Amino acid sequence: MTPSLRLLGLDIDGTLLDPTGRLRERVREQLVRFHRAGGTIVLVTGRRFESAVRYGCQLPVPALIGAHNGAVLREVSGAVLDVQPMEERSVAQTVAAARSLGAVAWVYQHNPSGPTWIYADPPERVPISLREFAHRYLEMTRAVVRWLSQADDPPTANVLEVMVSVREEEAARVEEGLRTQLGGTVRLIPERSGGRVHFGVVHHDVSKARPLQFLCRAWGIDRTEVLAMGDNLNDVEMLEFAGHAYAMANGHPLLLARGYPQAPSNAEDGVAVVLERYLRQGG
Repeated sequence: MTPSLRLLGLDIDGTLLDPTGRLRERVREQLVRFHRAGGTIVLVTGRRFESAVRYGCQLPVPALIGAHNGAVLREVSGAVLDVQPMEERSVAQTVAAARSLGAVAWVYQHNPSGPTWIYADPPERVPISLREFAHRYLEMTRAVVRWLSQADDPPTANVLEVMVSVREEEAARVEEGLRTQLGGTVRLIPERSGGRVHFGVVHHDVSKARPLQFLCRAWGIDRTEVLAMGDNLNDVEMLEFAGHAYAMANGHPLLLARGYPQAPSNAEDGVAVVLERYLRQGG
């Protein structure tokens, strides 16, 4: 490939998958070509590992999974390559701040030998404006949810991320409140979807760039050999790190406003179009 590419970082929703949530055949074919040319594919996502790995298993070639906005990097088998939990005091502070601001907090606890546990307030304690969303999310994840009683503090050890969810019209107020109460002890990674904003609160060293940075150090890969594509604000650090970065044309307007080169939308096989361009140059 010209320029030489050894590492491909891909967001899942809105990037790898089409608008119906499917992996399209043209994209599948180009991922195979990239792998055969010596490249490694990393799916880097805000999803839990258990939610993301099913898409890794659908790929026709091996892939690694960077879950929880880069807090953990795992093989599809579940083997952990890198993990950075939050500081324990930051977890308690984040949950307390979210509750004081009228937001919903979801606590994700790392379990290297099993599923990631989700600690959550029961739906009846969720603000009314977010209750329908909370019901849907908890229905999808009920097998790994552990309820918090009114007096319970969440676990603080081995927590990968606290996700703080709010309606979009409340996001600026809640973000300001979180930053004021938490200071620089954590990183806030926003993702906008469906009229809501989800702030991934993680260790200050964590971002979607982290899995790519880890692999570059481990394998002696230069940033100029990294290609990344994404569609949302939580992809910014990954795109900034990669030597070759593309925002999807269907991406959030605030991401597109940053001026990254654009790939066609996920409805137009944007990932495949970009890979075809690089693979053609190498042919």
